[in-house]
Amino acid sequence: MKFITFFLTLSLFKVSAWGAVINVGAGESIQSAINSASNGDVIVLSYPGQYTDDLNITSKSITIRSTDSANTGILGNIVVSAIPTSGQVNFVEFSVSGTIDINGSGRVVFQNMTVQENLSLQGISDCFIKKSTFAKTISMPQTLDDSGNPSRLAILQSTVSKKVTSRASKNWLGYSNFKDVYLEGTIEVVGNKFYGQSLGGIGIDLNASHSVANIHNNIISQFSTHQYADITEEAIGIRVAGGAKAHIINNWIYNNYDSHNAGTETLSGIGVFVKNTADTKIINNMISNNYIQSGTSDGGSANIWAPSDNVIIAYNGMTNNGNGIAVGGGGTAHNPSTNVSFTASQFLINTTHGGANLGHPDGIYQDHDGSRANIGPNGGCRYIPNGRTTNKAIPISFSATPETVPSNGQLSIKSAGATVK
Repeated sequence: MKFITFFLTLSLFKVSAWGAVINVGAGESIQSAINSASNGDVIVLSYPGQYTDDLNITSKSITIRSTDSANTGILGNIVVSAIPTSGQVNFVEFSVSGTIDINGSGRVVFQNMTVQENLSLQGISDCFIKKSTFAKTISMPQTLDDSGNPSRLAILQSTVSKKVTSRASKNWLGYSNFKDVYLEGTIEVVGNKFYGQSLGGIGIDLNASHSVANIHNNIISQFSTHQYADITEEAIGIRVAGGAKAHIINNWIYNNYDSHNAGTETLSGIGVFVKNTADTKIINNMISNNYIQSGTSDGGSANIWAPSDNVIIAYNGMTNNGNGIAVGGGGTAHNPSTNVSFTASQFLINTTHGGANLGHPDGIYQDHDGSRANIGPNGGCRYIPNGRTTNKAIPISFSATPETVPSNGQLSIKSAGATVK
């Protein structure tokens, strides 16, 4: 199969001064600087300490940045509203102790930031987050911005300690650390670590019939629990629901289970749970130790639990500790003979390289060196091996249409054998 994929090779997070520079020193008011600023101005926090301001940014397109990211912080909340059409608000290299609420169309950028409370994004066009830490949740609940245009969320090389919930039209999550996410829309999730902290729940929750997701080269683990009570659809690595489409390729999904011997566990303890889908492919993944320890299981307790309709399961490497099953929910239509069984000891050996050259033989799945794909999170060619640490440009592929290129963006075309005329 030959294909063309459009990548947006963007300097999305490059923030530079394009207006006046307003310095705010010790004992001075950031809010006063905001009030006097014009669109395009840069407010520089030059005091390497704590500012005690609650900030309100209304109808402004400005940058707030510090000169000492390690020591500069704002002890307060930030509200942003009515960003001008095609405007942008940038937050660069400081910490915020409170919540950040952003309303109205426009773009917001966070770079090298630390935010201790929740981030709420209502009706905005774009949110781009790079090398930042959010101690609590991120929420972007609207598909369209306040001007009726598709909204976008991108998170790169960052950490979000609690849940990300996004119904943005286009979502890109790459080379970052997350607890759990709920996503709708056009979705790419690549090179991340999802760690459930043994609190149950669902690692990656994909929903809605308009959703199309590419989930690849991630590590998703420890959505385990130890509950006395009945549970339903808990302890799951990835769930595909609402008729969403998902391609789940070259991930490592493990240790999602309920270890208590009481209660009824309904459709729980599953690595990949396909509840209903228009098209899902589960290929080249390492999947292990997803199960119900004991008690009564009503479906689930499996590495993969999926219907036979609209689902392809092949070339996955799987093992269990004896409590669950490899594949269930759809019978032999899944063609399990193409999957690879590992013993527990073999699985430990293969956590870096997966099943070497045991993945799908089709060329579109091949490794970076052009060889047949390995099974596991380091297999395939659709990710950047050093994506979590590189300072070079990262390709962000929201979709295969060039309409997503913003002003000053660059569009490149990567072909896997197609002839472009």
